[in-house]
Amino acid sequence: MSSKNQQQETPTGTQREFREYALGNLDVDHLDVHPIAGLGIPEAKRQALMFMADNYEPPRHPDGRVVDGYPRDFWDTDFARRAIKNARHRRGYDRGPRR
Repeated sequence: MSSKNQQQETPTGTQREFREYALGNLDVDHLDVHPIAGLGIPEAKRQALMFMADNYEPPRHPDGRVVDGYPRDFWDTDFARRAIKNARHRRGYDRGPRR
């Protein structure tokens, strides 16, 4: 008999819909949800990413303009994009239909 920790969780319909909502794949405003919501990222990594997103400030010129080449939003940084891509790949969300 396997323990509960060894069993892979299957997302419910609500979790799948929330994931699609967070990823912007539904035709609704989704700006109130972090893009990593519903991706099954381990708690410590999820909290670290959310902390970084909440505290990200791009470098600015003295007049307040964002320095060229820096994203305005944390989720547009290379680091955040890689984190999302890795999480999606680990969970199989970007592998296409199962056969």
